Amino acid sequence: MDKLQDVMTSWGPCKPEDFKNKLIQWIDNQLSGKDKSKVRIVIK
Repeated sequence: MDKLQDVMTSWGPCKPEDFKNKLIQWIDNQLSGKDKSKVRIVIK
């Protein structure tokens, strides 16, 4: 979570649609090369 928080902080203020697009891009980047059908996101 620290990595994600650092990335989101670096984005600065943004519109909700921009935030959504940046988050989707970040997730896609993290999943690059992985089998997306087997990946699970867990938030504790």
